[in-house]
Amino acid sequence: MDTLLEAAEAFRKSNEIRSYVANLGARLDRADQERIAQYEAWSAWALAQADRIDPALKSSFAGWSMNEGDAQEGIA
Repeated sequence: MDTLLEAAEAFRKSNEIRSYVANLGARLDRADQERIAQYEAWSAWALAQADRIDPALKSSFAGWSMNEGDAQEGIA
């Protein structure tokens, strides 16, 4: 169950990063070319970090434990 909860948390965080990047980009003044260039470099790095932690991009579900106890344990 811990692995599932950790994966869910990483998935949530990766989507928060993507949303943050998109919101910052929407607020840019399109006339400020220097700031846009800085944002583009930073956003590429930030989105790569989101991809790095996103279990949906790297998980095959193989090896995940689905024991009887896990199914009955519930979420605390």
